[in-house]
Amino acid sequence: MVFYMQPKSNNQTAVNWAQSYLITNGYDINESPNTVRAMPWSKVTHFSTSKGSIYLKEMASLFSVEPRLIKTLAQWDCDSVPKVIAINNDLSCFLMEDAGTPLSKYLKAEVKIGLLVRALTICANSQRKAVKHINAFLSIGVPDWRLVKLPDLYLHLIKQEKILKKDGLTSAEIKTLHTLYSRFSFLCECLSRYNIPETLEHTDFNDNNILIKNSHLTIGDWGDAVISHPFYSLVSYLNSATRYHGLKEEDERYIHLQNVYLNQWIEFETKKKLLEAFHLSKRIRPLQVALSFIRVKMCLNLESSFVFTGYITKALRDFIEAET
Repeated sequence: MVFYMQPKSNNQTAVNWAQSYLITNGYDINESPNTVRAMPWSKVTHFSTSKGSIYLKEMASLFSVEPRLIKTLAQWDCDSVPKVIAINNDLSCFLMEDAGTPLSKYLKAEVKIGLLVRALTICANSQRKAVKHINAFLSIGVPDWRLVKLPDLYLHLIKQEKILKKDGLTSAEIKTLHTLYSRFSFLCECLSRYNIPETLEHTDFNDNNILIKNSHLTIGDWGDAVISHPFYSLVSYLNSATRYHGLKEEDERYIHLQNVYLNQWIEFETKKKLLEAFHLSKRIRPLQVALSFIRVKMCLNLESSFVFTGYITKALRDFIEAET
């Protein structure tokens, strides 16, 4: 059964709280707030103030760990995450300062490979710093998707036949996924043999979730983050680069971006083994995508559910095609 868990405040409650907080803390509000993003699982409202743009983000309960995660990460990595200025746990919302324009829009006219390199380097550095703080993330509710956990998560996923069929999978495909369970478990075991530490993984790392302001890059939208293998972030980023920037796997720029990220982990493995681990991550990544969209499904209302149909199916079909 799917439980629909939208942001708690579907009216003015969160906006009223945000306005009250801002006024009390010396922000003059210049104009009426306006909604800049509204999804079944989150809503973002913009406030124009005397101290610049401020954003209110409301979240469905499954993703409400985001502000606590950002605050935890900011303790040792404050330059690459949004600045949270207030959190309301009761309403599952928070206020944050403006971090700029999505990198995808900034690069629409011209792809600047240097910015892509910087984004990947920032991501890898953040992940490496987070390795020592896994328990802190787990304690605040960041999901545990480490390799040892993934086979059980896979098994739970493929048992959700009603959800999978509604999303588009056939009975035959679901049966194939059951036969591939041992293969998936083996892939996870193989990847775990490399000395690459598991850490904080964004799960949706791409140019849409990287913001640029005065040449400074910020990684935003941490609500989907989990504890898992770091290389899924590279897979996600390169997949988005093929969509947004027309890069191909054989392109020199694609290979350069791949190597820039992998080189950040050279202290843990040789270049050859890092590349092997990356290719294994690419084979496992579709299941992480499917698991992420199952979480999204749990936040959809009946009217909006059809809009997001097919993402789970595509990810699982990619896995089936690659492994059969």
